[in-house]
Amino acid sequence: MRVIKQGEERQDDWMLPGTAATEGARLILPLAEWRERSLDAGLSPYGLLLTTADRVEEVLPAALRSPLVAIEFTDFNDGRGYSLARQLRAAGYAGDLRAVGEVLRDQAFYLARCGFSSFAPAPRVSGAAFIAGLEDFSLAYQAAADQRTIVQRLRRAR
Repeated sequence: MRVIKQGEERQDDWMLPGTAATEGARLILPLAEWRERSLDAGLSPYGLLLTTADRVEEVLPAALRSPLVAIEFTDFNDGRGYSLARQLRAAGYAGDLRAVGEVLRDQAFYLARCGFSSFAPAPRVSGAAFIAGLEDFSLAYQAAADQRTIVQRLRRAR
């Protein structure tokens, strides 16, 4: 899978459902299938695929046992994935949180602010353009998962 992580475009071995799995690939599974395969109480070897309609209360126990949580954006103007990401971070999820699907360059900065740590942008989106989008703005006006100092605090500090 082509991903943007830590400011670089790279390939990783996580595979979404419906893609041709290669040898040694790690699977990202929808919640129902994840639950079927992750019966023991320890850390699951599977990534968890969520939709923007999933509720944090229902998915948090699974997320906390997953090394990667992917939130699938089926429509670029559906903002529920941002909220879900923020809620997962606030609830203590510390693993890789990935935005997948209809993820566009214009969303990069805000996705990162909400707690996403990796991105699988839409195939038509250039990796270089997406990476540039992560730095579109130098200031933030509201608190978010990224802990960036907000403008109000900068003004008080002067």
